[in-house]
Amino acid sequence: MTVLQDPLTISGMMSANKIFEFPVKQFLQQLIMDSTQHARFLNMLAMLEHMGSRKTTAIQAVKPQRMSEDILKHLAGEVQHASFFKRQPQRAAGYDMEGWRDDNTMARVPALMYFGRLDAGISNVVGPSSAYNWVSLIIELRACWLYRIYQQTLAESDDHLSLKPLLAVENHHLQKMYTACGENIDQLKHLSTYESGLFRKLWDKIITSIELPYEPAMQI
Repeated sequence: MTVLQDPLTISGMMSANKIFEFPVKQFLQQLIMDSTQHARFLNMLAMLEHMGSRKTTAIQAVKPQRMSEDILKHLAGEVQHASFFKRQPQRAAGYDMEGWRDDNTMARVPALMYFGRLDAGISNVVGPSSAYNWVSLIIELRACWLYRIYQQTLAESDDHLSLKPLLAVENHHLQKMYTACGENIDQLKHLSTYESGLFRKLWDKIITSIELPYEPAMQI
């Protein structure tokens, strides 16, 4: 019987980011109580999920012969998640947030820079031919880490939003991408460390982009 390894654990992300779980959760607790800012945060997540689906589509357009059922399923999942998060701002704020602009998307430019730098940095390490799998894997790592904390925070609040179905899909994608990358633990640890540095910079920008009753000393 094959025992599946948990990429979140063996990548070092869980241990390396343990110190940041409390400040992230504290920020999310404050955020959920502000419907307008919560909606802008959700719109940012929708944008990032959409960027992931666009990258998959762009790569497969260049090399359509590599398109497989697994890639199509992954693409469909990213589109569904983008749609899910795009639908939530209307529920949170009471009005539809069309597109992604500075006024309706939290830390829009820093989020774009995070994704772009992550994509470029990983591509430089693994090469263009392997970039899709590795970028997808590292993004899934962060998504699973963040969405777990977000779901815990939501469950402890009066908010009725649930990420449980989405988390189930993300965890499945994470395992699939880890296998697709050859279960290379050393490379996984290296790239996860690189992503953690970019994420901390993004999160600091998220915190400083809005006014909440939040202690700056707790920034990650």
